[in-house]
Amino acid sequence: MIVWVDMVRTQETRPWHALEVTGLVSVLKSNTAQGLLDTEAAHRLEVYGQNRMQSGKKEHGLFIFLRQLKSPLVVILALAGVVSFTFGELGDATIVGITILVNAIVGMVQEGRASKAFARLQERITHKIIILRNGVEKLIDASSVVPGDVLLLRAGDYIPADARVLVAEGLRINESVLTGEWIAVDKSVHALSEHTPLLERVNMAWAGTLVEEGTGRALVVNTGAATEFGKIGQLVVETQKTKTPLQQGVERVARLIGIFVAFVIVGVFIIGVVRGEAPREMFLTAVAVAVAAVPEGLPIAVTVILALGMERILRRGGLVRHLMATETLGSTNIILTDKTGTLTQARMEVSEVVTGIHVLDPGEEGPVEGEEGNALALKIGVLTTDAIVENPEADVEAWVVRGSPAAKALLVAGARAGINRPELMAQYPRMDFLAFKPERRFSASLHKVDGAEILYVTGAPEVLLDVASKLYVNGKIQKLSPHKLELLHQKYESASRAGAHVLAVGFKEGRGLEKKEAHPRAFLEDLVFVGFVGFHDPLRKDVPEAIASSKQAGLRSVIVTGDHQMTAQKIAQEIGLVATDDRVMDGAMLESLSVEALAARVEGIDVYARVLPHQKLKIVEAWQTRGMVVAMTGDGVNDAPALKRADVGVALESGTDVAKEAADIVLLQDSFSILVHAIEEGRVILDNLRKLLTYLFATGFTEIVLIGGALVLGYPLPLFAAHILWTNLVHEGLLNFAFAFEPKEADVMRRRPDPRGADIFTPEMWRIILIVGGVTSLVLLGLFISLYHQGYPLELVRTMTFAGLATSSLFFTFSLRSLRRPLWAIPAFSNVFFLISICMSIGIFALAFAIPSIRALLGLVAIPPLGLALLVLLGIINVLAIELGKWFFVRRRLQA
Repeated sequence: MIVWVDMVRTQETRPWHALEVTGLVSVLKSNTAQGLLDTEAAHRLEVYGQNRMQSGKKEHGLFIFLRQLKSPLVVILALAGVVSFTFGELGDATIVGITILVNAIVGMVQEGRASKAFARLQERITHKIIILRNGVEKLIDASSVVPGDVLLLRAGDYIPADARVLVAEGLRINESVLTGEWIAVDKSVHALSEHTPLLERVNMAWAGTLVEEGTGRALVVNTGAATEFGKIGQLVVETQKTKTPLQQGVERVARLIGIFVAFVIVGVFIIGVVRGEAPREMFLTAVAVAVAAVPEGLPIAVTVILALGMERILRRGGLVRHLMATETLGSTNIILTDKTGTLTQARMEVSEVVTGIHVLDPGEEGPVEGEEGNALALKIGVLTTDAIVENPEADVEAWVVRGSPAAKALLVAGARAGINRPELMAQYPRMDFLAFKPERRFSASLHKVDGAEILYVTGAPEVLLDVASKLYVNGKIQKLSPHKLELLHQKYESASRAGAHVLAVGFKEGRGLEKKEAHPRAFLEDLVFVGFVGFHDPLRKDVPEAIASSKQAGLRSVIVTGDHQMTAQKIAQEIGLVATDDRVMDGAMLESLSVEALAARVEGIDVYARVLPHQKLKIVEAWQTRGMVVAMTGDGVNDAPALKRADVGVALESGTDVAKEAADIVLLQDSFSILVHAIEEGRVILDNLRKLLTYLFATGFTEIVLIGGALVLGYPLPLFAAHILWTNLVHEGLLNFAFAFEPKEADVMRRRPDPRGADIFTPEMWRIILIVGGVTSLVLLGLFISLYHQGYPLELVRTMTFAGLATSSLFFTFSLRSLRRPLWAIPAFSNVFFLISICMSIGIFALAFAIPSIRALLGLVAIPPLGLALLVLLGIINVLAIELGKWFFVRRRLQA
């Protein structure tokens, strides 16, 4: 549980990005040169509270344990145990008590791992920060920051609160925790339009983000829960996890069983009163029916199947944090995937170098190494960066570069083209340097070249095109005519539309950098334009194949990203999504729609761009409203609410701790294909769960019909509660687990997933349950009545009935290894554990007769040879009945 300090109520909510500095100071009653006085800061701390979240008490393990006892199935078993104990049936009561205890412990362990997401959120803003107080720089705890404080920002600082930027000296802030995009944002000090979208408010510094480069000052406007970071935390708190299809299905069946048992018990007493039966006999009959109706081995067997499935998913690269998510994966039909890091490699790479010759003669192409203009463009890019390679002796791909992603990409591309930066710097000594600033939007480096001073420039294309007067083409300098300028603009716009991040490069004769603070037009006059350098975040190689595989499996993939529309649209089209303009929606449009209105349109949208955290949550809920089981991938703090709300939240291993704690599954490699493999394993798990449920409920139905039939016909109980519990828990226990090891069916990734709300119990399962239960129970009841009327001792008759039930359950497990294929089409040795389980179950069955204490507890006697032959015949009849049912109800429908 999380308790948020209530600061939103007392803090101003204004368009801080649209106010001039004088207006900011007036509203916040601060001083940008001196900061707040200590006394005023202390007063505001009392008014607004600390800049943090307060964690409530964790739920005690005892309450988690007691919650496991609320299930209708557990209540039925508990009542049966109490009745057995009351009438002196200590054996039955003991076995029932142990069953309840074991299942409760399993449930507690499964649920008991509390999420640490909120602690991770707190850690990100719990640190020291430098601020101005009383005109003096002070180092204080981030929790003491208040609105009106002036932050001093330096590279490596985490920003503790939302703040308006006052001074930006090359200030670049990594906002990936909020946006999911890894490229740092250049910060500006100028006021913006009031309607500027949140992700484009470049004059704001957001809580929880990281200063990557430069220095600056910022005025705190909101703290704690009032920050954008805090709002994400509130969404995480308020977001409720939906129940899995398995949980919903089992709960529905549990309610039906509870109602059924209640009616049966009432019926038992009515029949007993009419016949004048003793109360003890009526109670013991009721106990037997109740125990027969409850699949006691279900919780443990389900947990084992899910746990083994979890191990298989781990071997394929996915770490499952919440056990029930393994089953939900099998029901997934919508994948909402982040772009950066999941579909792409989350790094910047030079994808294209376009120089004058390519623009004037589009057919002229050449490799980077061989084309003079391309080589010059890369040389300029390498010379105009101040990035540092910390391990130059390493392979180029392993370089650790201190600088911007674009700088690293330029250095790597240059190295691949044979451009060695240290050698280049020695050949052309640097005389002066002008670092990139958001206000300038270019960097410049002055070098000595063959006795002359040459100024090399890299910057925003629109800036360089605005000041260029000449064009470098094939080693010659030409005048840049209006027509050529128009062609260059068209090329730039085309590359941008294709999703590339573009820089321009040029040079001019230098005369020192004494004008370096001047306007670019004055400073860069007579610039020779060389060309464009295009960057992109390369697509992961395995993604297109994984997308194609997921389509074949009936899965729909949708991109949800904070990146720009054109970039996201291009990636979507590369991986095989339609993603035409009418199938792309941006955050502004998304904001205007309610969940219900969005739900009516989601089928027609392939890409959501410039999306905010609460909008991701809206997309998840819209698809769920449409009846879909949703998997959501993400890696940032901004993804946490949607990861928690999704049916399956999937975080990346390289993501934030907050995202991992909110997720159900963590991909140990940042690869979309691992998610598709995990969904495949989820379908195998779902198949095996259905086989297990069919087996358990077929056995339970057999026991109910057998006991109920004897009761209605006026015969003694054919089985006691101890017989049923021994069969369900001990004899069949290993067989339950054997289903977990069943290999995948050949068509598992060619089926369409189940719709949301679909019962885990399919119609085919119920038909097989009815066939098995009906045939087995009628044969056993006939055997019981026949032997009873022939005058055999009741102990022998019950022993034969008990043994018949055990034998039948052994035989029909062979058929239930596949609900879609005939027995003879199932490879005999594909599940070795199944064969081992059969042998061990036979051994356990024999031990029940061999060990005196167990034999006495169950009231067993020796079975004659003819009786053993009858048991085998009964097993064969069961198998034939199941195969007939599978052919008639399942395989015939699949072939249609």
